[in-house]
Amino acid sequence: LTNQETGSSTTLSVAEMESGRSRNVVWNKQEPAAKQPAVESVAEPAPAQQNEQQNIPENISTEYLNKKGIIIAGGTNLEYENYVSEISQALDWPVIVEPPHICVGDNMISNSSVSLQSKNQELKPEVVLTIGRTGLSRQVNQLIKETKVVLSCAVPSVITNSLAKQKIGGLFKIPAKQNNTEWKNSWINHGKMVFEKIQKMLSSFSPISSLHVVDLLIRKLPIDSHIHLSSSFAARDFDLLISNEYQSPFSNGKVSVSMNRGVNGIDGVVSTAIGAALVNKKSTFAFLGDIATIHDLNSFVIPKLEKIPNITFIICDNNGGGIFSTLPQRGVSGFEKVFGTPHNLDIAKIATSYGISSTVIKTSSDLRHEISHHSNGIRIVVAKMPNRESNADSIAAVYKKYAELVAL
Repeated sequence: LTNQETGSSTTLSVAEMESGRSRNVVWNKQEPAAKQPAVESVAEPAPAQQNEQQNIPENISTEYLNKKGIIIAGGTNLEYENYVSEISQALDWPVIVEPPHICVGDNMISNSSVSLQSKNQELKPEVVLTIGRTGLSRQVNQLIKETKVVLSCAVPSVITNSLAKQKIGGLFKIPAKQNNTEWKNSWINHGKMVFEKIQKMLSSFSPISSLHVVDLLIRKLPIDSHIHLSSSFAARDFDLLISNEYQSPFSNGKVSVSMNRGVNGIDGVVSTAIGAALVNKKSTFAFLGDIATIHDLNSFVIPKLEKIPNITFIICDNNGGGIFSTLPQRGVSGFEKVFGTPHNLDIAKIATSYGISSTVIKTSSDLRHEISHHSNGIRIVVAKMPNRESNADSIAAVYKKYAELVAL
């Protein structure tokens, strides 16, 4: 793996799953084509990588406890997964959940990347507390940038959350119960309004889109299951739709989530998902796009002497790099060759040639059946999107409609 800016190389082990350890190299970028330093993230307790002083629990400064705060929960160590719920209950602050953090139920801000566009000053926080690696969406990055006081814990590296007033590698101590309920409820109620508007819009969209797929996954993933997310559209679609209003196993934190972010966002997604399925022994799903699938295609070939995982891959196939159609370069000369990169491949037929059971679906009802259908081994469900442009238009319409509402 070579950093084209510095010329340095990094040896990448996609998944060290035999020891129950997932190790990924993460290219710390917020949008496609952004170039920032590579950072190593280890998805397990790793005290040897942080000095002991960093891991000593600290109290949050008392001056911040009764302020209007928002908690942003991002990727972090597995043993921290209940911490967000505990500290949000104590602080009485609402929570923005970014994949791969599990959902935290009733304290979550619904549809955060949309809700954060509100211009209502009553919803402006005085403090932001980040937990783990955050910044999947530009809206969250903007919130961190604009908030005067930022506190950060479970910080995975020295370059993460650099704006923090307090920053530690471990966890803050759970404070005494605070009373910020009115503030918290203002965000919860605002999110509920956004959720209802988005659901109404989704029901009005005629062609199936990646948002319809994610909406159904959030509703129907079984309790105590696991889902592995690809980067780019897969993670951001979940980020857009996460809401406590679903009242599903996923939204209540009963579905575990994993995600790896490679140099270009799609490195080793198939192999990591397979490793996750072998380790967690849960009913496992993976959600990814066609380009991420093709990029790691040979990982579907399991050596005869190795254990076959039980996992369902749900692949949104829009014949190319769909996320780029949501960015300003859409439609420029040479777009298809540089960004769209259509492949015209039949992923279901390729899967069949590997001896893998595969199904092509074109409607939400078809997908509902496939999620509820359990089978042993690897299974591939290809959700055919009409085209990249209509999928991008559906996402843009959600943001545009909300912008019109808050402007009233």
